[in-house]
Order: sequence, then structure tokens, then C-alpha cells
Amino acid sequence: MAEYSRLVMTKLNNANYQTWKFKMELLLTKEKLWNVVTDDPPDPVTDEWSIKAKQAQATIGLLLEDSQLHIIRKETTSKATWTAVQRYHEKSTMSSKVSLLKKICALELRDDGDMSEHLADMEDLVDQLASLGEPLAEHLTVALMLSSLPDSYDTRIKALETRSEEDLTKEIVKNKILEEYSAYHLL
Repeated sequence: MAEYSRLVMTKLNNANYQTWKFKMELLLTKEKLWNVVTDDPPDPVTDEWSIKAKQAQATIGLLLEDSQLHIIRKETTSKATWTAVQRYHEKSTMSSKVSLLKKICALELRDDGDMSEHLADMEDLVDQLASLGEPLAEHLTVALMLSSLPDSYDTRIKALETRSEEDLTKEIVKNKILEEYSAYHLL
């Protein structure tokens, strides 16, 4: 179990929930603890279950910033701890959805910006919106991706826009603009 201490994982704060959640699920799965977070305990509760549940709860708690501890302080099980964190950070309110949409629409790559980082930021915001129950249609994601590019990409954008909608997938667009970015930055 102490093996995870060698992993570098940013603790949960108010700005990184989606990434933290994904990594935490991976970590708990790796440590064979995910089932004690998601499943109901057996009847009767075994010693093995109790030990694993406490390990999972401790792992979750230790990977929270101090400012987040109030969320789980009163919880007594790993499942309740996970649920409390989820409930706190996955507030599916209209204001959080609007806020994410504004961030997505405002995202712009500067001419000297890093394309890979820009696309990762966009995908992260789109994933956050989807986790609130508002997944964007692929063609809308593609449109937002293309509209976030600087004027220097207008030729590539126009070439992509001539493709049929079925051929204009997020992966194709991502690959094409990354190719353009790499070719331009290798010169």
C-alpha cells in the first residue's frame, strides 16, 4: 500500500476535482480498494473488508488539501467519504454549467501558445461539463476547438470545414491542428 507514496499526485483543491477524481479512481483500483468505495459492505462485514475500507478512506483523506478536510471530517466509511467529496465538488447547478461554458467559449490559443496544452485544457473543460450532465455534441466541441485558434490557423480551419460533418471528428481535428502546430514550430 505504501507504494502510492512514490506517485506524484496533486492533492484535491477547489480547482482540480475532475483530474483528482480520475487519478484517485486509478489509484484505488491499482491498490484493489475501489470496490470498498463503490460497493456496499458484505453481511457480515469481514476483517479484510474493514481493513481495506479504512485504507481507502485514509488514502482519500491524505490526498486532500487541508482546506478540503472539512468535507470528510465527520464521515466514518470510505464510501461515505467518497460520496461527500463527490457531492461537494459535483454540484450540478446552472451557475457551474454556465461558468464552464463561459470558460470554454473564452478559451483562445495565442500565437505563441502551446497547442497540446491548449487542447488538453479544452478537453478538460468539456469533460467537466459532461460530468455535470451536459455533454457537448462532438460537432459543437469541434466548432469550439476551431474557434479557439488564432487567425494564423485560418487556412487549416477552412480546409477542415470543407469536410463532411461525419469526417470532422474531434480526433481528426485535433490531429490535423497538432500536425500544423508541429510543422510551424519545427521551422
